[in-house]
Amino acid sequence: MRNLIYPLVFLFFASSCGNDNHTVVPNGEPKDLHLPTKAKPDPILFYKAQGNEPGWNMVVMSTEEGSFPTTLVTAFGADTLTGFVNRMPIMKETKDGKGHPLVKSNEMKYSGQLNHKGMMKSVLVSIVSESCSDDADKKFPTSCVIVAGNEKLIGCGVYLE
Repeated sequence: MRNLIYPLVFLFFASSCGNDNHTVVPNGEPKDLHLPTKAKPDPILFYKAQGNEPGWNMVVMSTEEGSFPTTLVTAFGADTLTGFVNRMPIMKETKDGKGHPLVKSNEMKYSGQLNHKGMMKSVLVSIVSESCSDDADKKFPTSCVIVAGNEKLIGCGVYLE
């Protein structure tokens, strides 16, 4: 029996020392060391909105991480704000007016921070699933209200797939 154990131990160590290009990660699954790690997918366009007086547009990108990269262009293209917004939790519709925000059942709210010339501005985006028409009578499936700092922008938008 002893004569059989030494060759088995030798074979075990010899096979584990070889270059098989695999290692075991903490969850126990083999990982190929020569394959590139999976890159994060690029953000995809998720929502876009626009409005007039003053002219503005906004694009919100989607990522797998839950934050939404956002670009808001205001003042007819003169100012660009960039940053991230996050979806706010959906709350029940309230009518008591005691500090509870009124959220309609067809409304999504996002909040975050956008960088404007090195200064961070708080932003709140409200998207309501209801028909909306712009000044040229173009129809959109959602209306959009953006509050960025002390500026309020009203317009229309569309979710993209």
